[in-house]
Amino acid sequence: MKRFLSFITAFSMIVSSVGFSAHASVSYETAAAAAENAVINYNRSVPLEVKGNRLVERGTDNTVTLRGANVPSLGWGMAEHIYESMTELYDNWHANLIRLPIQPKYWFDTLTDEERKQGIVSGEEYRNYVDNVVKAAQARGKYVILDCHTYVMPLQESLDLWEELAV
Repeated sequence: MKRFLSFITAFSMIVSSVGFSAHASVSYETAAAAAENAVINYNRSVPLEVKGNRLVERGTDNTVTLRGANVPSLGWGMAEHIYESMTELYDNWHANLIRLPIQPKYWFDTLTDEERKQGIVSGEEYRNYVDNVVKAAQARGKYVILDCHTYVMPLQESLDLWEELAV
C-alpha cells in the first residue's frame, strides 16, 4: 500500500466541497476491476514538492495547480458511487485532484457492534478500497488528498493512521 501512497504529497489546503450526482455510467465493479488491474505509469502522477509558495513537480520548477473537489465519503461508509464521482470530476469537470475523507475506525477495524450490524466492511476490505481509489486516480495522472475524517483532534487513532500512511 505504501508504494501507492508514496506518490501522494500530504499538505494542508482548502478544497472546494461540492455535491453533485454522478452521471457517469461506470459501475463500481467495472471501475474496481480496472483499478485492480491498472498498470501504473508513475510518470503520470508526478510526485509534488513545495518550492517557496508553489507546488511543483518534484525536481523541477514546473508549477502544478490542483483543482478538485470532495468525493463523499469513506468517512461514514463505503461511498457507493465513488468511482462514478471520480469519473465525473476528472472527465467533465477537468479536476486533477479529489479530497477523499477516510475514517480511522474503519481503517483499523475498531467498529462498534451496531456498525458491524450495518454491514460496514472489514478493515482489510476498507484499506483495499482506499488503495483502489488511489490506484485509479494515479493511473489517470490525478492526485488524491487523504483526509483523516475525525471530528475531534487530535485522537490517538488519527495519529496512528498518519503514522501508518507516512512514507
